Amino acid sequence: MEEPKSYPSLSISAENDALIAHLEPSTGEQPIDATQLQQLLADRQLDALELNATSVDRLICAAQHNQSFSLDLLSEPAAGFELKISDDKMSVTAESKSDSPQSYLSVAELKAQLLALGVDATLILEDALTSFVKDLKPTVVAQGRPAINGEPTQFEPCFSIDRDLGPAIDEADIAHYYDTKQYVTVEIGAPLLRRIPPTAAADGITVMGKAIKAKPGKALQFKKLPGSIISETDENLLLAQIKGHPVLEPQGVRVDQTLELKNASLDSGSIHFDGSVQIHGDVLPQVCIVATGDLFVKGTVENAKLLAGHNIVIGGGVISEAAPDKDQPPKITTQISANGDVHAKFLNLTRISAGGSIFVQSYILHCDLRAEQTLVIGEKGGKGALIGGKSHVDHSVTANTLGSSAYIATEIECGTFPQHRQAIAALESVIAKRSDECRQLQNILEKIKDDPAPVVGELTINRRTRINKVIASIEASLVELTESLEAEQALGLIAQQAFVQAKKNLYPQVSVKLQDLPYLEQVERPGTKLTFKNGEIQIQ
Repeated sequence: MEEPKSYPSLSISAENDALIAHLEPSTGEQPIDATQLQQLLADRQLDALELNATSVDRLICAAQHNQSFSLDLLSEPAAGFELKISDDKMSVTAESKSDSPQSYLSVAELKAQLLALGVDATLILEDALTSFVKDLKPTVVAQGRPAINGEPTQFEPCFSIDRDLGPAIDEADIAHYYDTKQYVTVEIGAPLLRRIPPTAAADGITVMGKAIKAKPGKALQFKKLPGSIISETDENLLLAQIKGHPVLEPQGVRVDQTLELKNASLDSGSIHFDGSVQIHGDVLPQVCIVATGDLFVKGTVENAKLLAGHNIVIGGGVISEAAPDKDQPPKITTQISANGDVHAKFLNLTRISAGGSIFVQSYILHCDLRAEQTLVIGEKGGKGALIGGKSHVDHSVTANTLGSSAYIATEIECGTFPQHRQAIAALESVIAKRSDECRQLQNILEKIKDDPAPVVGELTINRRTRINKVIASIEASLVELTESLEAEQALGLIAQQAFVQAKKNLYPQVSVKLQDLPYLEQVERPGTKLTFKNGEIQIQ
């Protein structure tokens, strides 16, 4: 059975200009409240005095502890706590000025101080106030609500996308790309892309009651691309207009019709096709294949020219002259160009330009390579060696081995941060000039409006119309320039992280130019990574 709670006895004494209330422990069962206090003052003929509300609250709070306690009922007591508003005005933290449990703070006193600071009453945490008064530990007692920006329009593909376009390799190191994977084809009317509208924004508020405006989600439309059409019954669904190979692009899907051939040889002649091309066998010498979509070759490519608007995937390898002249430098006779990625098992005497990345499983020998993203050699357990030739890559180079034990000269250029920095400066200059032009034209319009005796006629109206059209054109161009600047700044941040890595061996005569800084390896090294930091090449 719970024991009855004891309450202290209360006495009042007038001393000079003070009215001292004193609590003493006792076994009393009557709690001290404001009514009892007023009665005691009336008995002493002191009820006409104006008591301090905070002192009264603190006295009643102290009475709950049944300990000795004294204070002046006429004066404002020391706060005993401190309220700290965060720099972002999103929270208020209460901290005690004393570790003594006899501070006897009250929730009412604490709440009054919060309101006096201008804190929004709806953001005060009542439970936190009670906890702080009890424990005197630093506690967040008021909390603002952050603004929640709306999410932009999202696009979800409705068809299967195989992003790993490299060939599947079995235990015997043989490529079987088409035995396990097929590129996607869709029928007429098949769903391609689902558009999810932007989410609503929720405004926030600081603890001081100031509204924080949230940004609404950006609404985006489907991009009109060949081979796709918006559904007549669902404006948020994109359908295939033709049968073919779907290619996912920003805000849309392009459907390419596909051409399939057993081999690319003299019998087929050179191929120029608006869509994707699939070669089930080999690409033989002197053949040129141009495809606006993807280009898939199951076998090997020899002394040929391949161009694709998207990815090029070669299940076998790429070779050029089988027996080059010993007295002449190696001759590159195979050329490959893709706006997307290039995948191959091996490369020999090949020139490649890739708008995406280059992935090679086994080795690259005496090639001329250019990739706007990454060069990766040695995937799926391959040898992963880059020997000789020149490689220029924007973002990173990763291989098991760079160079060879024969110390063959191998050149690597990586990183485009200097170019991005120049592009950013140029865009900022153009934006500043266009913004100034817009301000000047707006000033002219204001002068026309402020003319005390304007000549309102066809000439004045036409002049205003022309100026407004020019301003609208400049503002539209500023939007595009700003988007380009933001994209360039994002690319610049990525470019700063460029690196060259040899996971197993780095040999002498491998020259690296990283962010335009040269480095020539002169000793054999185990696994090594070259990065650019603080204007210098770092060796890890």
